[in-house]
Amino acid sequence: FFASSAIGAWFGRDRIRHRKIDRFLERAIDSKFCDFVRSSALLGLIMKIPHIAFIALIFTAACAMWLPTIIVMLAAVLTLLLTVVSVIFRKETLPPFTDGLLFWGLWTGITLLYTFIGYGGIRGILSGGIRFVMLPLLPCAYILLSQKDRLWKSACILVGLSLPVGLYGLYQYISGGLSTQWTDTSLFSEELGRLTASFENPNIYGEFLLIMLPLSLVVCWYAKGWRQKTFFIATGLILLVNMFLTYSRGCYIALAVSALILLGKKDKRFL
Repeated sequence: FFASSAIGAWFGRDRIRHRKIDRFLERAIDSKFCDFVRSSALLGLIMKIPHIAFIALIFTAACAMWLPTIIVMLAAVLTLLLTVVSVIFRKETLPPFTDGLLFWGLWTGITLLYTFIGYGGIRGILSGGIRFVMLPLLPCAYILLSQKDRLWKSACILVGLSLPVGLYGLYQYISGGLSTQWTDTSLFSEELGRLTASFENPNIYGEFLLIMLPLSLVVCWYAKGWRQKTFFIATGLILLVNMFLTYSRGCYIALAVSALILLGKKDKRFL
């Protein structure tokens, strides 16, 4: 197991080190600890780490919809650790480096630098710490979702998890629980409430919908069977109504641009 890992491959470049590793493995194989590992559930757990990391990634996304930031951060740290272990022991392969990852690296560096320096004090440390924990989720997702079946499952699960959020938003609108805290009184009436759902901020909720609406459209496009299509169409319509009730003008523009990009990829005549 050790020799087949990435660490063993690194040591294998040097023959002297390789012989030392062989002697170490001979002693380790005959040890009681190795017998305990082979006869226990630990080895099976190690083999399932990529699947556990995938579940942790989906769990982190689900937590971000409802739970406090500290719980989301803990789930993100768990996902990061499981992904690193999966890569080290070659249970997951590193996908090719793309321009998207390069952009992510530059954007991450600028964001962290601005957060720690721009805010300053305790606020800068707290905000920077949150971003430092959450930003590595993108390369984790890039590694864990490199398989098409996992990518499809994660897309369907995330769209399905967004449905309760959208239904809660509709309940908030019907019950008159819209927030007036974020209303621009220079342009709108003070009585105009904006939809926040479980995010407590209409702009952040709009950003969440900016991710889920195009994703629901793509999932609906490739879903098989009328039941799946009906479910994802209904979910997309509910989220679209929620987007309108956020009254976020920036999100309206971003959604229009996203729609043009998606339609343009399907057929350039839409542009």
